[in-house]
Amino acid sequence: MNSLTLPPDWTIQTLGTVCAKPEYGLTETASSERVGPRFLRITDIQGGEVAWDKVPYCRCSQANLDRYRVQRGDLLVARIGGTTGKTFFVRRCPEAAVFASYLIRLRPNAIHDRYLYYFCQSRLYWEHINAGKDERLKGGVNTSSLTQLPLIVPPPPEQIAIADVLESIESAAW
Repeated sequence: MNSLTLPPDWTIQTLGTVCAKPEYGLTETASSERVGPRFLRITDIQGGEVAWDKVPYCRCSQANLDRYRVQRGDLLVARIGGTTGKTFFVRRCPEAAVFASYLIRLRPNAIHDRYLYYFCQSRLYWEHINAGKDERLKGGVNTSSLTQLPLIVPPPPEQIAIADVLESIESAAW
């Protein structure tokens, strides 16, 4: 990224500076019985969507529900396996849900959530993810590598405009 010439009000930051500390999900057993909140796993994310009515449940204390609750605007990153690096942007969560341990949550706090999601589809993102997969057993990604991920950060109005255009393109493709 050093060879890029950016507009004067654009910056290069790390994901660790624009998000709350990335967090691994809850380690628990999925259940088809309604024993607690929905338990979102990598396998429940298909084609960038979640069929929430098919997501299983899990036992979960109130403290864990508070800590691992999925919220609108969260980005969930698959951390291992064939889908390592794939992200799911939570646009809606119809009922209480927590995320499973093979996911990492990114919660944007100094960047627009949809802009970050679309950045996580970019070549720069995937180069970083794929470079890290070669170094680790099972080809995973971890919170340390994610926090060091460099990204281009335009001013907030431009982040929104970029996300709007990309969302329009994505919608038109379907």
